[in-house]
Amino acid sequence: MGSLFDLIDTLGKGTDLAAHLADAEILVCDDMGDESADFIMVQAAAGLRRRRVVFIHGKASAVGSMCSASTLQEVCGQAVKNLGEVSLFAEARRLRSAKWLTAWNGRPHTKGSVKKRIRRGRTGDVEEEIRRVVKDPSADREVWLMLGNLLSKSNMQGQLMSDRPSGPAIQAAYLLSSTISSVAAAGARLTVFSS
Repeated sequence: MGSLFDLIDTLGKGTDLAAHLADAEILVCDDMGDESADFIMVQAAAGLRRRRVVFIHGKASAVGSMCSASTLQEVCGQAVKNLGEVSLFAEARRLRSAKWLTAWNGRPHTKGSVKKRIRRGRTGDVEEEIRRVVKDPSADREVWLMLGNLLSKSNMQGQLMSDRPSGPAIQAAYLLSSTISSVAAAGARLTVFSS
């Protein structure tokens, strides 16, 4: 497909993201409809990393932007409104197994589609295993924002260190700061992947 979703689906094969997406025991596309995230991933413990569950929110633009605060607001909002799924103490809102047995069609955002939303893991116990890891106090809970062509880390850093940072850079900094706080309040950690 060549899309951000394809990059996640292939676990970043051939890119710098591969190290971050390695050891995926479970990968489910939960995009569209009543979603918790675009993807939910469970990774095995490896090296110094504990076992973890990651709720991945992806957003990309074909046009590209060095700092799109309005689009960043949309993806940060998606992450924050679904924090109940990430929290150690919250109950899952609904059963998703039936949804995960259906096909995914990314239109109008991408031309791609997949017949099975469960990309890694066995069909029968995926939802139960995700819940088990979320509820495990020894496991890590994370929220990732994967931004394709929406935010340049170097550009934003340069803007924020200048005497006159741009309005969108200041807005993006506040959005990210408030999202970090919200995710931390849910007992999880936020990671942002950008260009």
